[in-house]
Amino acid sequence: MGSFVVSARKYRPSSFSTVVGQKSITSTLKNAIKNDHLAQSFLFCGPRGVGKTSCARILAKTVNCFNIAKSENIEACNDCESCNSFNEGHSLNIYELDAASNNSVDGIRSLVDQVRLAPQIGDKKIYIIDEVHMLSQAAFNAFLKTLEEPPEHAMFILATTEKHKIIPTILSRCQIFNFSRIGVNDIAEQLKTICEKESIEAEPRALHTIGQKADGAMRDALSIFDQVVSFAGKNITYDNVIENLNILSDEYFFKVCNAIKEKDVSSSLLTFDEILRKGFDGQHFIVGLANHFRNLLVAQDPSTLNLIETDNSVKKSIFEQSKLFDPDQIVEILNLLNKCDVGYRMSKNQRLHVELCLIFITRRNIVKKKVNTGVITEAPKKELSRPTVESTIPVPEQQTKKAKIQETPVNTGSNLDLKKEEPVQKQSFKVNTPPSVTDRKRKGSVSISNIMNSKAAEDKEGLTEEPETPFTREEFMEAWNDSVEKYKEGGKINLYNTLQKKEPIIHDDYGIEIVINNLVQEESINVEKTELLEELRKKLNNYALYLIITITEAKEEATLYTSMDKFKKLAEKNPKMLELQKKLDLEVTY
Repeated sequence: MGSFVVSARKYRPSSFSTVVGQKSITSTLKNAIKNDHLAQSFLFCGPRGVGKTSCARILAKTVNCFNIAKSENIEACNDCESCNSFNEGHSLNIYELDAASNNSVDGIRSLVDQVRLAPQIGDKKIYIIDEVHMLSQAAFNAFLKTLEEPPEHAMFILATTEKHKIIPTILSRCQIFNFSRIGVNDIAEQLKTICEKESIEAEPRALHTIGQKADGAMRDALSIFDQVVSFAGKNITYDNVIENLNILSDEYFFKVCNAIKEKDVSSSLLTFDEILRKGFDGQHFIVGLANHFRNLLVAQDPSTLNLIETDNSVKKSIFEQSKLFDPDQIVEILNLLNKCDVGYRMSKNQRLHVELCLIFITRRNIVKKKVNTGVITEAPKKELSRPTVESTIPVPEQQTKKAKIQETPVNTGSNLDLKKEEPVQKQSFKVNTPPSVTDRKRKGSVSISNIMNSKAAEDKEGLTEEPETPFTREEFMEAWNDSVEKYKEGGKINLYNTLQKKEPIIHDDYGIEIVINNLVQEESINVEKTELLEELRKKLNNYALYLIITITEAKEEATLYTSMDKFKKLAEKNPKMLELQKKLDLEVTY
């Protein structure tokens, strides 16, 4: 039986040009060698399997190459005595140490003793210390002096996957190179090259799937590649890869998305059942479906299509399916899938947990109404006019015959003075088909988000059959203060302060305008909007009341953060504060 060499060793980079996905680092090292500008200590850090130790070996071999000066592309010649001894594994100038098994002070002291000896062949003695973060605190301290002032012939190359575990005094003495994860396309191209050398036929989609499974590590990709070759032989297909690696096929996600678009609950549930019968976990399906919808969202804009790391044929299918969904729908679906993922492990019936999520997504008609807050809400059944927030609901011409109250305009603000002797003659709005009492109450109670003036107009419309008892401003303020006071007693101080800061404006069609400063206040009001409105209607016996929320820019000064700012503000209001400071020789600290 012949000896088999795994691809991770057989195709390990032996020169800078064969390193995958780290072009900026290899170019920097080559230029440093060319310009004789090499540091004496390097730190290579990054995820596993991205080429840290390989680059360290290549750098060590290239520095000691006898013919490097004659090389145009700054690569080791692989012909000189130094290169041959390195390739054969018995170089006397290059030492590799595993810090995980030599992490004590004694191991570092032995290393320091070796560093003093000059090289027998070549100019440099190079020490490669892998997984250097495994050194103990005492070992790091023993290594500091040698690392800062090594002999001229010594060079240290440290490699680690956990840079944060290395003490700052070590980091400050090294030239740091951060290796990045290798892209899926780069991994697929490297695997394609290996397939050509090994006379293996492979589908591009299969190689991309291996690259995605490797999660940015070339070594992991090569290990997976060997596993798939052992399973499929010389002909690697996408079906072979997903079967051998137990990966959920993308076709299921396309099928579920089509079912969601067509509101076909049965199809989505049957597809999920098929996935479960194949042995896949429900959470695995939810995570994959969320990633698929993420790709659909990214594919909405051709400029971001490259963010999808998959085969071109799959990209094309994703781009076509993305046209079926509105971006707001995708965002809402992603939010629901994320909540399902978070609650999956805590659920007692995990299958039902996922099925309820699918049913809710499939049956839900998700539309985004662009009102002030931009909140995603369920679409109303009919179109509503949408006045601006700064304006009030326009008064119909028929209302010009209404009695004036003390000859004061009704929408002038808090100076309004209504009297019982001169009640408002409210003209009811006529509708072709008056809604039932149940429908009217439902309209007054729905408050999923802030539909604001459009929703307020809908609340007012259709309420003509309910009482519209006139009231004075004193009566309204008494009912208002009584309704708002409960928020203070209930611990909702912020909402209480918001509602009490400015007196509401009463419009002549019983619109109650609340003036606030920002969207945060608006959201807090929306939570209690329905209950507050119903309470006011009952207390005043007037079901024509509706709320209008107006957002204006706050005119107050910015919050004072430092003690000096606070002192200056107090001194402006009371100059005697400055006199007190001078007499007592006080100092304001920041």
